[in-house]
Amino acid sequence: MPLPLGSDAYYTCSITAGNITFCAAPYTGRTVIQQLNGVYASCLIELGQVKFCNLPYTGRAVIPAW
Repeated sequence: MPLPLGSDAYYTCSITAGNITFCAAPYTGRTVIQQLNGVYASCLIELGQVKFCNLPYTGRAVIPAW
């Protein structure tokens, strides 16, 4: 369940080619992920699954809980 606004909790997610392969919680929302090369990928996530990502990001992301 998403935590209340103002919470400083974070979800740790593993992402492969723009798809979340594991997420510590069923996060829903939008996130901006900074890649290792400094380029940002903007992603829309529903229940822990990436629905849209403008770059095929692979790596790990820490997403704030909304």
